[in-house]
Amino acid sequence: MNTNPHELTNKLLQDLGIEKPSPELAEKVEEHFAKVILEVLIRRFPEGKLDELKQKFEADAPDLEDFVDREAATIPGLAQELEEAVLREREVIRHLLYR
Repeated sequence: MNTNPHELTNKLLQDLGIEKPSPELAEKVEEHFAKVILEVLIRRFPEGKLDELKQKFEADAPDLEDFVDREAATIPGLAQELEEAVLREREVIRHLLYR
């Protein structure tokens, strides 16, 4: 993964037609998508790894992303489910903005 979440948020907002979002909006969108991703991870991670995931997440551990990448590689279909969840949520937001 090793992708800057701020860059991903800015790209997402640009894709939605928001070129210069306020810092508050960017932060809210980033937090929202982090929750979407975390929900999928919690649902799909093996029970034995959930405590470790929670600890690393709460501590904002520097190796959180590597841990998630390593564990996710062992869970069939997880990458696709994460992508689908993010794309689905993007479409919900797009619909709300342009209805």
